[in-house]
Amino acid sequence: MEIDKSQLESLLSLFSEAEAKVKEAEEIDGAISVPSINELRYVGYHLTRALANKDPREVEQELTKAANHARRAITVFP
Repeated sequence: MEIDKSQLESLLSLFSEAEAKVKEAEEIDGAISVPSINELRYVGYHLTRALANKDPREVEQELTKAANHARRAITVFP
């Protein structure tokens, strides 16, 4: 099963944006955003499941879940 490269690029973009927001928040007040970090942790979880899966439907579902977690990590910040 091959994963659509554009999906991975989109996921990487979301992940990078979320990571930048976490770093920015940490620089502002020295605290980490636990909810955002948890969401990013789940991005990795679902991405790993997608990469390990051979069923195209399940791969698609896992990548969608990963992207949704990345979006939630970003929206934790105002």
